[in-house]
Amino acid sequence: MDDRLMRQGTRTLNPGELLRLRDAAGRHLGVVRGAVWITQFGDRRDHVIEAGSSFRFDRDGVAVVQALDGEAVVVLEADIAGAGDRWRGAQQHRDLRLADLRQEASRLRTEAVNALLAAAADRLSAAFRRVVDRATRAFRARPAGRGAVHELGRLNDHVLRDLGLSRDQLPLAGRATPCLHC
Repeated sequence: MDDRLMRQGTRTLNPGELLRLRDAAGRHLGVVRGAVWITQFGDRRDHVIEAGSSFRFDRDGVAVVQALDGEAVVVLEADIAGAGDRWRGAQQHRDLRLADLRQEASRLRTEAVNALLAAAADRLSAAFRRVVDRATRAFRARPAGRGAVHELGRLNDHVLRDLGLSRDQLPLAGRATPCLHC
């Protein structure tokens, strides 16, 4: 038996994990994420409850809740009928509990969306870094002759003629290493 959840609260169930509740008649179990299987003592029926739905325990004894196909998040609520009498009407209390369930579901959805967005941002950042790294490597591997063309352009025409070049040949000089001995 899980005494921590007997009053009311939220619990995450791992796949195959069992949650045993004793004398839960009148209480509600809401499923915020995942799906659970529920069986009650003396009840021949089994119940599968999915995210966004709830289940009202209708008998005392031991009830067993188990997560199906992955992690499930459940919220156990107090006896709504009894609490409603104390707080002037069961409907008002039920509406408050439903609002709590919706708020918890909204919070969990927000966390899931944020986790997805963070993962997407990480992948996008990694892809951008790869593109920048490739561009940087390509820039560094560019022909070294470009710096030489700039230096040759600073020489006067007389020195260029001595080297066997004219000013109109300078752009071509950076593409291939000229043979000055030929």
